[in-house]
Amino acid sequence: MSKLDEVVENKDQLIQYLEDGCKPKNLWKIGTEHEKFGFKKSNLTPLPYKGSCSILSVLKGLIDTFGWKPIEENNVIIGLKKGCCKCYFRTRWSIRTFWCTP
Repeated sequence: MSKLDEVVENKDQLIQYLEDGCKPKNLWKIGTEHEKFGFKKSNLTPLPYKGSCSILSVLKGLIDTFGWKPIEENNVIIGLKKGCCKCYFRTRWSIRTFWCTP
C-alpha cells in the first residue's frame, strides 16, 4: 500500500506526510515563480491542451525555439526544463514557471 492509499487517522500522520516531502535546507534554492494563463484571442476561451492553438503547441514551441527539454508523464508532455528552471502545465489553462539560481 502506498502512502497515498493510507487513511489519515490523526494530525501527526498528516504532519509526517508533509515533512517527508520537504527538501533538506542545504538543497533550498532562491527563485521566483510565475503563472501564465493562456486564452484564445478570438473568443477568450482557455487554451486546450492539444490542437494548433494550445498549451502543447506553446510547450513544443519553447522546445524547438529555445532548446527546453520535455518533462513527460505517461508519454504526455507535462512540463519543460532547462538548467535549473522548470515550466509546468498546471491546470486546464495555466502554465507555472519556476526560475531559480543554480
